[in-house]
Amino acid sequence: MILKKLSYSLLFLLIWTSNPSVSLAQNCLPESIFLNSQQAVDAFAINYPDCTEIEGELSIVGNNITNLNGLSHITKIFDLIISNCEQLTNLSGLSSLHTVENNLGIFFNDNLKSLNGLENLETIDGILALYFNSSLESINGLSSIQNINNILINTNTALNSLDGLESIKSITDLQIVLNYNLENIEALSNLNSVKGSLIIEDNRTLPSLKGLESIQEIRSDLSISYNDSITNLNSFNSLGFIGGNIEIFSNDNLSSLSGFGCLDLRGSETLTISRNEKLTSLEAFESLELRSLTNITITENELLNTCDIRSLCDYISNGGEITLEENGENCSDLAALKESCKSSSEQEIDCQGVPYPNPSNDFLMISCICDHQFNIRYKILDINGREVKDGIFYHVPIDISMLNAGTYFIKFKNDKKIDLSFTFVKT
Repeated sequence: MILKKLSYSLLFLLIWTSNPSVSLAQNCLPESIFLNSQQAVDAFAINYPDCTEIEGELSIVGNNITNLNGLSHITKIFDLIISNCEQLTNLSGLSSLHTVENNLGIFFNDNLKSLNGLENLETIDGILALYFNSSLESINGLSSIQNINNILINTNTALNSLDGLESIKSITDLQIVLNYNLENIEALSNLNSVKGSLIIEDNRTLPSLKGLESIQEIRSDLSISYNDSITNLNSFNSLGFIGGNIEIFSNDNLSSLSGFGCLDLRGSETLTISRNEKLTSLEAFESLELRSLTNITITENELLNTCDIRSLCDYISNGGEITLEENGENCSDLAALKESCKSSSEQEIDCQGVPYPNPSNDFLMISCICDHQFNIRYKILDINGREVKDGIFYHVPIDISMLNAGTYFIKFKNDKKIDLSFTFVKT
């Protein structure tokens, strides 16, 4: 599986230590400081009255710590860890903090109910890790966050939403794992780019992925696994590119893969669709170009009976590696699929479209109502009929920035009855 079942503390340690250091503050405590009692927290303002920016790591660990008021003058910290503070219910003493230059980790705080106190925090240049805070109900205190690199939200069993992350538009890695009472992730509605991996795993009550409608790219892995209540993947309708492994695994009520119709998989590596008990069809992948994948695994989807889709048949005919086991009758093994592919009838395709924006200076997109981008080639001709560019259309913008200003023709054609021509203007 993409997300290995390692010790979560080990997993975090690996990620934490791999994050590179960034610019340091100049003010105080470059060697870091450890506060292990309420007395130590209260004494901080007395011992360091002029210290507003901590150059090193601030670790707050102590089962008798009830508040962080002694830190109310701190505005910037390099690393901040708040762990095993069993009596702490909120973070109100951190109200002046606006920047964490590297990582913020909040772990094993059994009575922490909210992140109130972080309302002025705008930047976390490294990782935000919320792990094993069993009473955490809300992360609304993060509502001012504008810049963040990675978010790991893991095993916060009382958390029911991600409200507080509404300002996040781009992120490197996002992991939402083992949050058993999570009911919605709609706060992510402004997120449009995941520059690393997106892992949504073991969120048993999460009914849908509503909130991910704006994501256009995932540059590394995508894993949707062990989410017992999710029924479809419609929220990925805007997703155009996945650059790593794709895993759709053990989602007990997932019946449809719709939402993946316009994917560019040229950067992807493997596709795994396994143990989705109610999945009946792969038709959502009908128009995808799968031939760049190194391996496809489709196993233990008990009701899956429709596998002879155009893209999968093409993948097999070109010698692609595929594992097909313990699915429904027509998807039971590779021999059965090959036979189905031979006998499947040719599908009629009716396409209409329009180039946009037109005129354009840099990129050109074509909207086709049929969504069948299967092996569609394009040619761009100048006004004299000379070919100036060609390629395969993957339902992503075509770069025309190198063309001279003028009028051009673009033609689309494949062996499945698609034959379209348009005129556009390059400015």
